[in-house]
Amino acid sequence: MKGFLVKDARLIWHNKRLFLIMLVVSLFALWKTGSCSFIIAYITMIGILLAVTTISYDEYDKSIVYLMTMPAGRAVYVAGKYIVMFGSSLIGTALGTLTCIIMYPELAMDIAVQAGVICAVMVHLQLVMMPLQLKFGGEKGRMVLMGLLASVMVIAASLEDIMAFVFGSYEVGLAVVDDSIEKLRSMPAVAAWVFIAALCVALFALSFQISRKIVQKREF
Repeated sequence: MKGFLVKDARLIWHNKRLFLIMLVVSLFALWKTGSCSFIIAYITMIGILLAVTTISYDEYDKSIVYLMTMPAGRAVYVAGKYIVMFGSSLIGTALGTLTCIIMYPELAMDIAVQAGVICAVMVHLQLVMMPLQLKFGGEKGRMVLMGLLASVMVIAASLEDIMAFVFGSYEVGLAVVDDSIEKLRSMPAVAAWVFIAALCVALFALSFQISRKIVQKREF
């Protein structure tokens, strides 16, 4: 595990110039727009993409064949990728949050809340990204992910028609959603946090098991 983590950390550090350039661009965008949520999400995504590029580097010149012969095993390789990706995204979120707080200290609490929401969304995005990257590789994986995001956008744009088809009318579907949200709000705080934590753990376990099986079945 340590060897995989050190390797990926060195690969990410090799692209430090790209990260610094993107950081300067984000600072300029923050100065021009003042949108902290965009900057935090932007820097977090940069961290995720830097972690994803380690998969492409592993496949370059068939280096993955050598990595799969190491005693650690394929499951440890997959676990290392999740650690690197989550770590990169958390570092990106922390840098974006710190930058925004330095520039707008009076909005520190609001910025922290925004950062927490963005980080949660990005973590769940990674749970979808990782199996795709391991299944299709660096380049094809990005194309599949773009197609998936495009599909999500189409579904979001057609949400009214979909709810009307499922529930009979859009108003009935909206009422069902509102009722579900109210039930969640009426739950005790501890129960709500336990439910959310259990859901996150279940999603992570599902994503990890899918990724592990993908790598174990791949022929290099």
